Amino acid sequence: MDINENIILAVISCLILACVLIPVTSHITDEDVLDVILVDGQSNGDYLGHRTDIINVSVVNSELGKPTHKALYYGSDVSSENHVSSSYSIKEMYQDGEWAIGGHEAGLAYYLMEKDNRDVLVLNIAYSGKNIEYLSVGEGWDLGKWVLAKALTDVKKSYDRIEYVGWVMIHGESDKNNPIEHYEEYFMILDDNLKEYGLEECYIVLPRKNTATNSYSAMLDLAEKHEDIQIATDITATFTSENGLLCSDNLHYTQLGRILIDEAVVEYLPNSNNDASALNMMINTIPIFVAIGIIIGIVTQFKRSPDN
Repeated sequence: MDINENIILAVISCLILACVLIPVTSHITDEDVLDVILVDGQSNGDYLGHRTDIINVSVVNSELGKPTHKALYYGSDVSSENHVSSSYSIKEMYQDGEWAIGGHEAGLAYYLMEKDNRDVLVLNIAYSGKNIEYLSVGEGWDLGKWVLAKALTDVKKSYDRIEYVGWVMIHGESDKNNPIEHYEEYFMILDDNLKEYGLEECYIVLPRKNTATNSYSAMLDLAEKHEDIQIATDITATFTSENGLLCSDNLHYTQLGRILIDEAVVEYLPNSNNDASALNMMINTIPIFVAIGIIIGIVTQFKRSPDN
């Protein structure tokens, strides 16, 4: 075997090693990164089964055989006067094949952990029965920004980097008959408010059209006008009380329905920059691996030379 063949084989071996090691090590560098996602809207989006408190929940996800990560939850309710803390294990949230605790928090955290392999912070500032104006400029936003400020201040003490996934809008019924232009105006105010906290992307869960006529149309229009406002899912169009995804009032989503929404939203989200980190690391380090391969090839040939 001549020196060129030795070099080529050594370089190929080093590149194969790089392809194996770099994606693995890129995830190691993300150990102190936290995904942040926020839910806003009304009763179909509100916090942990209509709890009238603010809860910071720490969950270890290893009991379902997934990577061990924490899910942090901060939520609020307009009727809250006292703020309390509670903790649930993922086993308590998910019992006998069913989600035992209400809300979107468990589902969003579970699927984001699975997708990004990181800790997750789920913020929820949705309020039952409240219209878009209340959420964007009323008392709802006053409490919402309090939750945001408190949560982000707390988590920044524990993480090297915060990855702002975006915010999820689960809303529409309270503005069913309000003018489309009115809904769009206050929606954009809310969007600007949340951008100030790093939540640049909005992901809309379309309500069922018959329960949110004008607001439904407004959401479609907003998504068409703005690249950073997107329809994440229209899965609620399939929800009925007969298939167990709507409650008997034919308005509110069951917990199973909520979990299906969460799964669809996370599936729609773009891939995290874990993949980008791996790609960038590979691009930056491939020349090093090539150089190592060339050196190994030369050294191998030198050792095998009959003159040595």
